[in-house]
Amino acid sequence: MKNLTTHAQKRASSRGVSEKAIELAMKIGRISYSKGAMFFWIGKKEIKKFINIIPDIASYEGVVVICSSSGGAILTTYRNKNFNKSFKWN
Repeated sequence: MKNLTTHAQKRASSRGVSEKAIELAMKIGRISYSKGAMFFWIGKKEIKKFINIIPDIASYEGVVVICSSSGGAILTTYRNKNFNKSFKWN
């Protein structure tokens, strides 16, 4: 995967977030901008929409990818199924 910072590589590995999960979040996930960064995440809406195309998408629910505001570097990634409810947006 390109443009992963060292921090993001460590976090993805320790949190069990695969490269496929990161790529899917960035391709089909919702996008929000906050705190000078871009947030991509896969929620229930994306799972409903793509379940027929990507049969294993349910296993990626809650994947969050945070990138620099330009989208150039992936800063970190984690899982949070309640991301949209628990995150305090600017």
